[in-house]
Amino acid sequence: MRKGVLFDKDGTLFDFQSLWGKAIADFLQAPELQLVKQPAQFQLDLGVNDDGRVRSNSPLADGTNADIALVLVQHRLFHGSLESAEQFVASFFLRFLQHHLSDLKPLGPLADLFAGLQQVGFAVGVATSDSLDAAQLSLTHAQALSQVDFIATPDQYPSKPDPALLYAFCREQNLHPADVLVVGDSSVDMALAQHARAGIGVLSGVGTRTELATPYVYPTVMDVPYLTVFQESSSK
Repeated sequence: MRKGVLFDKDGTLFDFQSLWGKAIADFLQAPELQLVKQPAQFQLDLGVNDDGRVRSNSPLADGTNADIALVLVQHRLFHGSLESAEQFVASFFLRFLQHHLSDLKPLGPLADLFAGLQQVGFAVGVATSDSLDAAQLSLTHAQALSQVDFIATPDQYPSKPDPALLYAFCREQNLHPADVLVVGDSSVDMALAQHARAGIGVLSGVGTRTELATPYVYPTVMDVPYLTVFQESSSK
């Protein structure tokens, strides 16, 4: 039987805090953002708690560049231009990634993980809220890009949890959604999984076991018994 696994990226395949914690701290200090009139509310709206940690189900944790840009516009930055704000956000985070690739930590040997899954009949996809350029750069850094069969980003598809990217993965890889496992660290990923065979939560990112709300929760992607979960989960 042809099978698929669709992975989230940051917090799932890559450690969230090692790179993006630093990126968010720098982002909040960017000169373009210093005109905000309510800095505490601004940070909360972006998803940064009072203790400095990023909150799950927030623009910075699960959202797209457009989601982050919308918060900037709502706080009257970039003269109300959503397009300008989105360009700023995308450029800032891609530039940060390019300059700090050594801080990007894969949560295990991803190329080996993907190759092992492919050997037992799984197509491997990655669905991220990041840009396509950033996704490809991250996977190249992990020496795993060539092992990925499909990448979905908001550049190409509606963002998660919209199932359009899941259906595109299925079309390209000759799969049925009922034969796809969705793996992620947030409730957004688990909402996408409602359209697939099963959701697998990992505790390596921003989501808690309670927030993930799936019977299949593991420390990292390297700890998941993919075939067992596939066999145990009922197809829809």
